[in-house]
Amino acid sequence: MQCPKSAVSKEIVAAKTGSPLICGIGDEELLVASDASAIVKHTKKVIFLEDNQMVILGEKLKLISLPDGKEIKSNIHTLDWEFEDAKKGKFKHFLLKEISEQPRVIENIVLNYAEEINHLAKLIKEAFGTFMLGLRTT
Repeated sequence: MQCPKSAVSKEIVAAKTGSPLICGIGDEELLVASDASAIVKHTKKVIFLEDNQMVILGEKLKLISLPDGKEIKSNIHTLDWEFEDAKKGKFKHFLLKEISEQPRVIENIVLNYAEEINHLAKLIKEAFGTFMLGLRTT
């Protein structure tokens, strides 16, 4: 969905509860989608909404906390991949592409989420019981 910045009287409102929601900030437009691959060909600047957040796209972008209705600061991220990366490329199936991308994906997760990973590792280390970890490829 796209909203031209010049559309003063028009707004798009979207809220996140469960499913992914991403806002893109382009030079001439604001965008909202459920996946970054729909936005990356228009802009690399995005905001990943969290549960119980609402975004209003109009003259400017407003990010709102749903529990209290207050405007909150937007953390703008820069995508570091191209639209072509979302395609199968040289691979016959997406499964093969995803398997070959796993080392890079894991590296990106470790680099971008080190604090969260350390927090989870501490919780597991201090916890009592048995833990099972499952991984899958879509």
